[in-house]
Amino acid sequence: MESWYKVNTSTLDLEDSKAIPKEKYNVSKPVFYAACDKEVIALPALGKGNLPGFCSNATVKDYDAGHLVIWETKDKLNADPEGWIQSL
Repeated sequence: MESWYKVNTSTLDLEDSKAIPKEKYNVSKPVFYAACDKEVIALPALGKGNLPGFCSNATVKDYDAGHLVIWETKDKLNADPEGWIQSL
C-alpha cells in the first residue's frame, strides 16, 4: 500500500500514464463507490467529482463514516453492495 501512495503523490508513473490512450480511461462496467462523509484521507468530493468522467455506469452511496467505514457502518456497507449486485 505504501507504494501506491508514493506513486500517487509523485511523478513516478508520469511517463507510463502518458502512454495510456484517453479512450481507455473510461470504465464501462458497473462501479459501486462508497463515499464516506467523515473521510480525511480519500476525500469523497474528489472521488465523486472524478466518477462522471471515468465511470459511465457508477452508483454512489454515502456513508456517515470515516476511513474505517468497514468497521463504522459494517451492516449498511455489507447490505448496500449486495442489493446493488442483485439489481444488476
